[in-house]
Amino acid sequence: MYICLCKGIAEAEFWEIVSQHRGCPQAVKCAMELDESCCGRCNETVAYLIRDVSNCLIVDGSKEK
Repeated sequence: MYICLCKGIAEAEFWEIVSQHRGCPQAVKCAMELDESCCGRCNETVAYLIRDVSNCLIVDGSKEK
């Protein structure tokens, strides 16, 4: 599955970027090189996926304590 069609970023590459940038939305979007040339359709999906993975990290982290 592609996360961003304009930049050709597939799901596996997206998760690698998220991991490298620790889920920081601005850093992830910058690493994906999202700019004015993009259609913008992935913005909502990217935000949702980052929020979703951040929530999982919080839940998993609280279980370990």
